[in-house]
Amino acid sequence: MTRKKLYEIVGWTGTMLVIASYMFLSLGYISGSSYTYHLLVLFGSIGVAIVSFIKQAYQPLAINAFFIVIAIVALARITYFH
Repeated sequence: MTRKKLYEIVGWTGTMLVIASYMFLSLGYISGSSYTYHLLVLFGSIGVAIVSFIKQAYQPLAINAFFIVIAIVALARITYFH
C-alpha cells in the first residue's frame, strides 16, 4: 500500500467517524455527554487533521484541531467530574 493510499484511508475513516458521531447524536442513539460521542469526534478529527496537514489544507486542519481540543476537554470533564 502506498503512503498516498494510506493517507486517503485515514482521512476518509476520520470523515466517516465524525459523520457517524453527529448522526448517532442527532438520532438519539448516543448522548452528547457520552464517551462514545467524544471518542468518535476525537479520532475522526485526528484522521481528518492528519490528511489535511499532509495536503496543506489548513482550513479543515484548523477546525479539526479545535474539535480535537474540545473532545479532549469534554472527555476529561466526563472522566473527572461525573
